[in-house]
Amino acid sequence: MTDDPNPRPAAARWGATPADDNEKLSEQALRASREQLAAALAANQKILDNSHDVICTLDRQGVFLRVSRHVERMWGYRPEEMVGRLYLDFLHPDDREKTMEHAEILALGEPLNGFMNRFLHRDGSIVPVMWSSVWSESDRTTFAVGRDMRDHVAAEEKLRQAQKMEAVGRLSGGIAHDFNNLLTVVIGATETLAEALAADPDLAPVAQVALEAAERGAELVSQLMSVSRTQSLTPRTVNCNRFLEALLPILTRTFSKDIEVRMVAAADEVCCLADPTQLTSAMLNLCINARDAMPGGGRLTLRAVRAGDGVVLSVEDTGEGMSAQTQARALEPFFTTKPEGKGSGLGLSMVYGFAVQSGGRLEIDSAEGSGTRIALCLPATTDCAELPLGAAPAAVLARGLKVLLVEDDDLVRGQVLRQLAALGCEVRSCANGHDALDVLASGVGVDLMMTDINMPGGLNGRQLADHARLLDPRLPILFTSGHTEDPVLRSVGHDPLAAFLAKPYRRAELARKLAELTPERA
Repeated sequence: MTDDPNPRPAAARWGATPADDNEKLSEQALRASREQLAAALAANQKILDNSHDVICTLDRQGVFLRVSRHVERMWGYRPEEMVGRLYLDFLHPDDREKTMEHAEILALGEPLNGFMNRFLHRDGSIVPVMWSSVWSESDRTTFAVGRDMRDHVAAEEKLRQAQKMEAVGRLSGGIAHDFNNLLTVVIGATETLAEALAADPDLAPVAQVALEAAERGAELVSQLMSVSRTQSLTPRTVNCNRFLEALLPILTRTFSKDIEVRMVAAADEVCCLADPTQLTSAMLNLCINARDAMPGGGRLTLRAVRAGDGVVLSVEDTGEGMSAQTQARALEPFFTTKPEGKGSGLGLSMVYGFAVQSGGRLEIDSAEGSGTRIALCLPATTDCAELPLGAAPAAVLARGLKVLLVEDDDLVRGQVLRQLAALGCEVRSCANGHDALDVLASGVGVDLMMTDINMPGGLNGRQLADHARLLDPRLPILFTSGHTEDPVLRSVGHDPLAAFLAKPYRRAELARKLAELTPERA
């Protein structure tokens, strides 16, 4: 084999020309470019399809050119159903004018961020949307990203409702405190009158009616305190299945026969921490509301279930249900849909206050014509050993008990002084904590100190007690208040030499508390 003195390029040897090589390179470059474009478009489509926001493009007239797949989850329409249609077709009618004004600003080249309007879901529900949009003059296209704000708006509304309830609670709590002071005087004085007039057939009934009216007033104030979450609670272990079983006979006896009452028990033993008396009141309130929602009869279901770290006690009815407007206001104090004179409007707000004060929450699930489910969610406990409630011990109070009474309200102080004297106590009274400390420091013998919690002058009942215990570590202390303060009550619960008596109270209740704190004097 001899070498070719004039070698030619390989392409030429196979019949190819340099032009052919250039064409092949161009085809390869074009194919690679198309592949890169396809990959970029595929990546772009993945971004569009996986975004939790709606990404879309519109022409100058507001017609959808392209819409991401998330629109179906957000508005209920498939992308192909929206392409070629005006965005105004899907907009809430009340937001059209405002949106068109912003579209004119956008057309001038001013990007819009954080603009909110409302679109209509396919099912008719309203979907608030927050937009970030920009107009591209070169592309003659609007590029827009819309975020579903339903959860955000719901959270804001929930916060507003909580703040409103908090404000109402503070107001009602303050009112309750003042009324309880007044009722302490009224009940104490009327009780004395009723006893003095017991032998008078004409005046005894009048005194008794006055006493009963005052106690009804105390019940109303107690309801206000439930709303404001300042009632006195004594949490105990409650076996939820047994608790609901105990409610069933009460409901079946009192409800009409056209209402079926049934219970769905928890599969396992489920226990919560709650004040049994207040829990009973709360559940009865919910059951009465459920009964009233079924004037033509229906079914009421009590249910207990363990849910995460909590326990849910629910009341379900097949009644008329609530509209969205009613449900939004259902927890407001004094709001009621019942006829005048048929309800105070405090029922649900009381249950809500009890739930929150117990460390839980209240949930309402209702729709017009579909019944209502109200769930009382409470802290769970794994210790299901229930403590017996027992009967209140009889008050055996020795005469001559030396009591130091500390109360800043003149009327209340005078009335309690008379009550203590009627019980055979020897009483020294003070209008403030500083005077009380002077009495204790003087060495005057004191068997027990009874003090209001809320007092002005820089020394409240809790602070007074701390100073008093420095002078006499074994001094029994009876706290009293018309406005419960949780921190004080928590400390009282761990102190065997302290107790709490909520205002207003009867003389017998006062005697019982004094006897509990001074058993050695009995």
